[in-house]
Amino acid sequence: MSIDLDELFTELGRQADALSLPEVSVARRLGERRRRRNRAVVAVAAATLLVVAGLGAATLRRDRAPEPILPVSTSVRGLAPIGTPLTVFGSTGDGIFSNAVTAGDRLYFGSGNVGNSTEVIAVDGTTGAKLWSAGKIKGAETNGPIAVGDTLLIADGATLSVRDPATGAERWTVPDAPNGDVVIGAGMLVRVNEAGLSEGYDAVTGRKVWSVPPASPADRPRHSVGMLTGPDPMEDYGRRIHASDGQLAQITLGGAVLLRDMRTGKVVTSVATPVRPKVITDFVAYQGTVVIGDKTDRSSEPFRVLAVDAAGGPARTLYAAASGTLRTVFACGTGRLCVDAEEGALPPGKNESIKAINMADGRILWSVRPTRFSFPLGSRRGRILLGGTNGTTLLDADGRTLYDHRSEYSGSGAEWIDDDNLLWVLKDPVKNVYQLLVIAAADGRQTVLGELPDKDFGGCTWTSEFLACRSGTQLTVSRFVR
Repeated sequence: MSIDLDELFTELGRQADALSLPEVSVARRLGERRRRRNRAVVAVAAATLLVVAGLGAATLRRDRAPEPILPVSTSVRGLAPIGTPLTVFGSTGDGIFSNAVTAGDRLYFGSGNVGNSTEVIAVDGTTGAKLWSAGKIKGAETNGPIAVGDTLLIADGATLSVRDPATGAERWTVPDAPNGDVVIGAGMLVRVNEAGLSEGYDAVTGRKVWSVPPASPADRPRHSVGMLTGPDPMEDYGRRIHASDGQLAQITLGGAVLLRDMRTGKVVTSVATPVRPKVITDFVAYQGTVVIGDKTDRSSEPFRVLAVDAAGGPARTLYAAASGTLRTVFACGTGRLCVDAEEGALPPGKNESIKAINMADGRILWSVRPTRFSFPLGSRRGRILLGGTNGTTLLDADGRTLYDHRSEYSGSGAEWIDDDNLLWVLKDPVKNVYQLLVIAAADGRQTVLGELPDKDFGGCTWTSEFLACRSGTQLTVSRFVR
């Protein structure tokens, strides 16, 4: 996972178009920082991590009754350095940037300077050792590594270069057409261009396995995503790149929902819907259901959320409102969908609610009003993490608040480490440091890992086992201690 709060993932991009004008720039800015997967607002120098590792863990108690401490096996209690810091490519005096992603025990890291070059390297997350360099590409913040399962891509302008994860060598390339979609899964890479042509390639060799043109230009696919089977899927790959567990889901301009076998391109389910999708239409597929957020950019008009079952049958309305702004829909537990919306004619930001809905029958399981303008950062075991310009909130599976912190500084935020822990960062502009904490997902309890300097902040990325952070041109890897 990663948090430099990077380049807007697709759902937040669509969401921003539906917001009122004062909020659009905020949502776009926050989302765009997410999507480069440069993950955290955590800066840490190598020497600092050594100090942090020696600090031990302190527990902060809020004004609440004592609650059980999580078992040692699941609670993150500290950091331990791995290997020695690596010097990465780029010059701090020229505005260095970096993009980092993880896959298993591997870290893929790109760094450089805008207008110059970017270098992509691989790092072993268990030893901290540099494994290979993929060489230099054009220096741009949107360029760099993208990892989807076993498939490693390097985005280089309008080209996606598929790489061998073991060596970094280029295997093949595919154009990354503007306004198109790429879906990866089941050993396949499917590319859908803006004209609606869908093409399936062997993800390893680049051999074109199948090609399907649209039924007509007027009924071409508008959105294409992958069907995911996990309880809390939430994509964050950027550049309209999606993961799949074997099926390609599409919605055409004429409202047809198509489910295709990614290996053959053949349609296995086709369902007509009344939706005429736009750029801002939400479209996600998980747990055997395709969900459509049908909305406009006007808060005075109605919106609705529809579901299409992979097994077929007519489209079902899960939720509808006579007027308001549908911000986004997202998975929030097995058999559940969460709807983030503002309803009615109140001023923007004054009537937001998040509703958990049973996907089988549309029942509202619970509804809460966030304490501030917010957007979803992910869900684990039904617990929902909300972020925003002014703080972080963690809700349990029943919508109750486990943790809430308000901050006037946009540099604060939280992200999941695993099902039981979140990494959270609070910027202290007076001391010029970030406070690095872990939040226990079960009860909101905080464990302080240390204070990290703001100077030459470069961001972090992590898995459930290790944390990698850049400070200036130094990249440091640490292990989470439980």
